[in-house]
Amino acid sequence: CWRTQSIGGGRDRFEEEHSMTGDGTRAFAAASEVELMRGGLPLQVALERIDVVDALAHDWHRLELVADGGPFLSWHWVSAWLRMLPSQVQPWLFSARDAGGVVAFGLLVEVAETGVKRMFGNCSLHLQETGDPELDEITIEYAGLLVRSGQETRAYAALLELVNARFPSLRALHASGSIHGHWISEALPDGLSAYDLHADMSCYVDFDHVQALGGDYLKVLSKSTRAGLRRTERAYAELGALEIEVAVDPGQALQWLDGLRELHTRYWQAKGEGGSFASPFFGDFHRELVCEGTAAGFTQLMRITAGEHIVGYLYHLVWNHHVYFYSSGFDYGLAVAENRPGYLAQLLAIRHYAALGMHAYDFMAGESRYKRMMSTHARPMHNIRISPASWRLALGRQGGEGARRGPPPPVLAVVDQGRAKALRHADAKPGRGPSAGSGQQV
Repeated sequence: CWRTQSIGGGRDRFEEEHSMTGDGTRAFAAASEVELMRGGLPLQVALERIDVVDALAHDWHRLELVADGGPFLSWHWVSAWLRMLPSQVQPWLFSARDAGGVVAFGLLVEVAETGVKRMFGNCSLHLQETGDPELDEITIEYAGLLVRSGQETRAYAALLELVNARFPSLRALHASGSIHGHWISEALPDGLSAYDLHADMSCYVDFDHVQALGGDYLKVLSKSTRAGLRRTERAYAELGALEIEVAVDPGQALQWLDGLRELHTRYWQAKGEGGSFASPFFGDFHRELVCEGTAAGFTQLMRITAGEHIVGYLYHLVWNHHVYFYSSGFDYGLAVAENRPGYLAQLLAIRHYAALGMHAYDFMAGESRYKRMMSTHARPMHNIRISPASWRLALGRQGGEGARRGPPPPVLAVVDQGRAKALRHADAKPGRGPSAGSGQQV
C-alpha cells in the first residue's frame, strides 16, 4: 500500500504530497477539484501521519461546532483513543479543507493482509478502528467522518477518490456502526462498491416526542411494559429509598467505574465469558476517558441504590444534549421479587435525563428485548465494507469470504430497508419494535 511521511500544512502539504505520488494521483487531484467546484469551493485533501495529538485539538473543536457528529467523533473520545493506542498502531489523518476551513476529518488505520486474503489486496483500511479485536473492544458507533453539516456526500467523495488513487492494492475500507450509509453510497466513485456486512437497529427514547404526548414517559410505553417497570420499581423500593447519583469528580467516577467493572465481570464470568473488561486496553482506555471527560460532563458514571444496597452502575456518554448508554454493571444477588436491576436503572436514568431537558436517551445498537420495550424510536446502524469492484474482489467476497451465504447486499438497499424498519417502529404501538453498546447488560 501507499506510504508517505508527515509534511507541511495546508495547501503546501496537499500539493507536495501530489508531486510525490506520480501522474495518477495528480490526475485524481485535478478531477476531484473540478468535480467539487460544482458543489461550492475547491476542496483540498490530504492524508498524513499524526505527530502531535494535541496539535489537532483546535481544528477538531472548530469542526465539532458545525458538524452533526456523535460522541465517538468528539475530541474527548478521539484524543483519548489516539493517546492510548499502542505505538505500533499509527493512524492516518484524512483532512478535507476549502476556503471556509476544515470540511472533514477522518482517522484511518492501515492493516496489512496475510494469508489467502492477500490474494484480494495487500491491505485494508479501518475508519477509527484497528482491526485488532482486543483494541476494538471499545466498540464505536455513529462512526465515520466528522464532517461539516451539508457537506457529507462531498467529503466522502473526496475520501473515497483519494483512497482509490493512493491505495491501488486495497482490499477493503471498513466503517463499523455507521449511519452514513446513504452518503457513502452517493459518493462512490467508479471502481468502488459498498456492501452492508451487518445492520442493527439502534433504539432510543425521543424526549421531544414524550413531551409532545404529555411528558409522562411511562404512558408512552405499552401497557405491559409500563406494568412491568412499575412492579420492578415497587420491588426494589421495599429494600429502601431509591436513589440515582452522578459522580461529581474524576476520583469518584473512577471509583464507580471500578465498581461497575467488578459487577460487570461477575455477570459475564457466570455465563462463561470474560466481559468487556477482559481486554486490558478496554479498561485502560476508559480510565483515561473518564479521568479526562468527567469534569466536562462528557462521561457520566451513575450509581443506583435502594436504601443501603447498591443496585448497580451505569456509564453514559453525554454529547450535544443526547445521552448514550455505554456500559453497566448490576448486582443480581439482591433478594427482590422482580430481579431486574437493569430495568430499574434505565427507568431512573431516563427520568433523570428527561428532567434535565436532554433531547434523547440512546440505548445504541443491538436487538436486546429491553431496548425494544423501553424505546420510542429506532434508527438503522450499518457495518459497511467498501471494496474495489474488480473480478478478484468479487471472487473473494463470494468464495473465500462468503460462499455459503453469498455476497452481502449493497449499502443503499439496506439503508432503505433500515429506514422503512425504523419508520414501522416509530409508527407502531408504543414500546413495541426493534431494539449493544459495549459492555451493556440488563
